[in-house]
Amino acid sequence: MPEKPIISKLFSFVTIRNPQLLTEKEKERGFIYFPSQLIEDSAYLVGLDPNATREERRTALSQTSSNFNSFESRRAVRNTREELHEFSLWLMKNKNILTKEKVEGQIELTGIEPVPEEETIIFWDNLFYQINTKKSDAVRESTIQLIVANNFLLKNDISSQTPELITNDEELRRLANAYVVIPDKLPNNFELLSPKIIKPKLRDFEALNSQLKAFEAKNKVTKYEALLEDVNSAVQINEIENEGKYNDALKIYNVKVEEAYERATRIEDPETGEISYENLELPTFDFKIEKLFERENIQNKVPASSYNVFKSIKFDSAKEDTDVVNILNKKISDLNKIIAEEKNTFPKKVRYKGMLIEAKEYDLPKYSFAANATSEVEDPKLFKPQLNIVTGYKNAGIIDSNLSLTFKDGSKVDNLVFRHHNNLDDTIVITLDEGIAVPEEGGPITIDGTITLDDDTEIEIEPTDVVIDGPIRNNTGFSTAIRTKDPKIKVFGINNIGVADFRKVEQEVCCYVPGEVSRIENILAKEYRERSTRELLSTENVTENTSEVEVENLTDTTKTERNELATEISKIQDEQESEDYGASASVSGKYGGVSFGANAFYNGASSSASSNANFVAQSQAEELIERALERVVQKTTKKRTSRILREFEENNKHGYDNRQGESHVTGVYRWVDKIYKNRLVNYGKRLMYEFNVPEPSRFFKKAIVQKIINNNGQGSSPEGIILPQLPQDPSTIADLANPDKISRNNYRRLASLYGAEVSEAPRAEIKVGKSSKVVWSSVSDDSKERKYCSVSDEIEIPEGYYSFSGKSNGQMMYHLGKKEYPNIVTIIGTSARRLNLLFLGDYVVINQGSVSHSNVGSFETSIPVSAMAYDNASEAIVSFEVTCKLKDEAYNQWKVETYNAIMSAYYEKVREYNDALYANFTPEGTEEERKIEFNPLLNRTLEKRELKRLAVQMLSKPFDVETAKNHYNSDTDIQLTNNLDKHMSYVKFFEQAFDWEIMAYVFYPYFYGDENDWTSLFLESNGTDPVFQAFLQSSMARMVVPVRPGFEEAVAYYLETGDVWMGKQLAVDVNDDLYISIAEELQSVEGTVEKEWETRVPTDLTIVQADSAPLNEKGLPCCHTENEEEKLGYGSSIMTGGDTTPTS
Repeated sequence: MPEKPIISKLFSFVTIRNPQLLTEKEKERGFIYFPSQLIEDSAYLVGLDPNATREERRTALSQTSSNFNSFESRRAVRNTREELHEFSLWLMKNKNILTKEKVEGQIELTGIEPVPEEETIIFWDNLFYQINTKKSDAVRESTIQLIVANNFLLKNDISSQTPELITNDEELRRLANAYVVIPDKLPNNFELLSPKIIKPKLRDFEALNSQLKAFEAKNKVTKYEALLEDVNSAVQINEIENEGKYNDALKIYNVKVEEAYERATRIEDPETGEISYENLELPTFDFKIEKLFERENIQNKVPASSYNVFKSIKFDSAKEDTDVVNILNKKISDLNKIIAEEKNTFPKKVRYKGMLIEAKEYDLPKYSFAANATSEVEDPKLFKPQLNIVTGYKNAGIIDSNLSLTFKDGSKVDNLVFRHHNNLDDTIVITLDEGIAVPEEGGPITIDGTITLDDDTEIEIEPTDVVIDGPIRNNTGFSTAIRTKDPKIKVFGINNIGVADFRKVEQEVCCYVPGEVSRIENILAKEYRERSTRELLSTENVTENTSEVEVENLTDTTKTERNELATEISKIQDEQESEDYGASASVSGKYGGVSFGANAFYNGASSSASSNANFVAQSQAEELIERALERVVQKTTKKRTSRILREFEENNKHGYDNRQGESHVTGVYRWVDKIYKNRLVNYGKRLMYEFNVPEPSRFFKKAIVQKIINNNGQGSSPEGIILPQLPQDPSTIADLANPDKISRNNYRRLASLYGAEVSEAPRAEIKVGKSSKVVWSSVSDDSKERKYCSVSDEIEIPEGYYSFSGKSNGQMMYHLGKKEYPNIVTIIGTSARRLNLLFLGDYVVINQGSVSHSNVGSFETSIPVSAMAYDNASEAIVSFEVTCKLKDEAYNQWKVETYNAIMSAYYEKVREYNDALYANFTPEGTEEERKIEFNPLLNRTLEKRELKRLAVQMLSKPFDVETAKNHYNSDTDIQLTNNLDKHMSYVKFFEQAFDWEIMAYVFYPYFYGDENDWTSLFLESNGTDPVFQAFLQSSMARMVVPVRPGFEEAVAYYLETGDVWMGKQLAVDVNDDLYISIAEELQSVEGTVEKEWETRVPTDLTIVQADSAPLNEKGLPCCHTENEEEKLGYGSSIMTGGDTTPTS
């Protein structure tokens, strides 16, 4: 069994070239076009104007799709042509291993015949339908397979007598892998936003939305607080009025009771003296307390403006007047939470390496806005539209507005007068002065027009639909970013730079051949020569500039090292890379141990691209080997002349004995050289794309280090410390002017500004109560009848409160004689009331409702309560409720405490800010201003992340693909819709289609950017990492990213259509041959470059010639036995030496 040759990998490298231009036969084998003669028979292509706009063609095709009877499933496709479908499945399964014999056997077994071209229209139209509607990827794939299979049967002529198109198995397999080409008439992407506008990002809109909601909340709080103040006054007035009405009703009732007694017959029991009445009909005490919120009683107790606000609020859950107050307090509290959650755009400060950096949390796009329409609080029949607009500068104002509203019925309101309110930082809110009547037909209302700012900037508001009291819509004021009218979507800044061939040079030891004469030994006749060597174990080291120690071994045995050539080649490659560093910093990508860089390439297909690339690759490989070989030869020479001496303790003798000889003897020693066979192997191809990105660090610097502030003599804090935000000065906040401005409605919001811990606001009123069982007493000591029963007690009043009003209630059981009229009298403080009782049955009495005590006196620590039951009551239970109101001095004390807590928190925030700002302060002068520095590994990560983000934006933006979406309804509730799947398909595609981690990129200098930015870019020059410094200074970056294997077709298809199609064998008909050339190139089978070459490397081995002259060379091993004149070495496979003493 022959031994396998010893093959080693010498080195690897990569070459990037343009794809090979296709011949007409290669196009016919590799691509399937729609039959041009059958366009009139296609439901989709007939009458389709290629010069129409993309939107017009999309509309026409959508209309065609709505009326088209398509395949609904794979089964429907199969039923159309069952034999062809079965053959297509076999073909797809075996397309990469096809042979002539396999195909002929399958066709003979199935008897399959191709479908005439005119009958394939149904396949093509169904494919167009699926591309236009995206209803079923499975049906689309099955339809493609039918078209490919039928094309295979039509064009396969390998079995004919004179094959022209298919002449071998490789071409047969290429035919089975043919692409179905979609006509260029079809729209490149089936759906766009309408109209195309530049929108703020979600986070930007959330800030605008939050500010607009806070603005609305502030307006409502102002009106609700005014209403609350009026309602509190009205409640007190209503209670006083109820007290008077109750007293009046009680007087009338008592008169009626007296009259009833006068009409009844009085009977006195002669034995007991008990008095009873016959025919006594007592009247019912009928009195109902008037509630403030019932029957519009409040209308006459509050101003008209407050009454209008009151009518807009639902008080369905209110049962008492105090409930109205509680509901208003709850609404004000909720609105204050919205105000406290307002997202501001104030910058934050960062101390980094002695530099104070100011960075905004939100960088809102200029002229973006949020819009809504809200009904008036005072009159829900009126509404006002509102817009929150980013002006780009602080304290902006409007000098003119020309906005109009268009209603659902087409009516329009023009010349609206808007006024503006300065909001946070660089935003303003504009709203109408007067409300507009809400349209009866409802529906959305369209706002459009122009607004002129006080810096003479005119902002055009694109037509924006709003719904009254509906959700706030996100829109933008840009008017230039309208939908493109070009029939074809263009992708800018992205170029296909061709195919990268990854190559390696393999080296095989071919043979050993004799080299130059090493030495000649001459022994004369009758001569004896002896040489002895002595090892002294001493070494003399000669240090040279190359730091190389070379040894000449004079012992009888020597050895050789095989890796010296590979080592030298590696050194040369390293030197080349180090010499390439120049004015532009670059980072190379690496794949399979091979690096590639972002160098310049021409974008196009060439008919000689493949051969030229191979020639360049061969030349590069041979040049590297020759240059390395030259070094090896020179190094070997130095070794032979090295003057390092080693001597050993043992003595060795080596002699030549020619004392018995009759003639002279000459021995010739030769160096042994190695012959290497080198071959260049292509072990992979990668499709490469180029992205050209302007100012790659712009987002990084704006989002992370938005604005750099001068140090102004301040010291430095530790590196990377994010400073606490400088708290807002309380003097600039109206509600913190003094403690009197603190209220129950604003204290939470004010405390949240500084993170203050404050006590809960004391309630304006509270209720305390107690229930008691009546203690019995007798009329006289000897009477057993219980005529009267009473109870007395006290109710404690919490500190800081005083009694204001009360209620009492009770229930009792009375005597079974049916001649008594028991009742209960209750007293709270200074107010006495009799319960309104209802007699049930023979002995049960229930109270029809609690009795109000309007004026119980202002007790502070406790209030007395008592009750009395009379006229043969047998059992009674009484309950008391006292309403207490907060004293003014207690409320003011809470205000002072809260104010002090907020101010203390403010001063603590200031102290924290100053501590962080002046940490590690060194007063001995200011340190030199330094720029941003990061760990070099982190730098590369930051650069790649920013470049990747920009590349994804360049890929997605032309096709209106939204790469940033929110799929949560709330903080934790996922929104499971079709949008999630669609979004995820693009995310997976962008992440997996490209090998982002091995990208190569180069940063070009600042002077290619805007001349106004030269100074700021140039000053970014103090970083210790030169590549990151170039990133900060760069005005343009160029990155080269390889496509991940298997995604080449998907990437090419996406760049033409904007659609993610992970299936195979689908292409788009374009005028540029580059597209189909790349598709064909990547189908080609990788192999070894044809040319092989040899190199000769000297060794430090020696061999003696069999004869002194001529040399017998047939004892050296060699792989070449033919064509000796073309090879560097040849000979037999066995090395033999002379077995006799040579003679002269």
